[in-house]
Amino acid sequence: MASRAGVALIAALLVVSSAPAQAKTVLYTPFVDVGATHLGCSVVNVSKKELSVTIDWFDFTGTVKNTDTVDVLPGHAAFSTFTGTQVLFCRFTFDGGKNSVRAAYCVGSPCQATGEAR
Repeated sequence: MASRAGVALIAALLVVSSAPAQAKTVLYTPFVDVGATHLGCSVVNVSKKELSVTIDWFDFTGTVKNTDTVDVLPGHAAFSTFTGTQVLFCRFTFDGGKNSVRAAYCVGSPCQATGEAR
């Protein structure tokens, strides 16, 4: 016969294991006409843990043009660029709350226009 403590432990494990997994956070920038220059997508980790961030570039039809995954330490930034003549926007996907990062795009080199991800 199982003890009450053993039954309680099994019940607690079942509750924990049946909890839904946390969904990934996804942020998007507005789209921008890159013209004959490049688009940089940047992310700053303002959380207290390292984040793995996937950066996707899309054209205006929703087709993925490029993908990059960067590991960003707390208090650090990562930057990835795409060169081409396109209308583009960036998507940032990561595990963590939406306030864990600051993300944006930058058009041109040096930067001539920016757009914040939300």
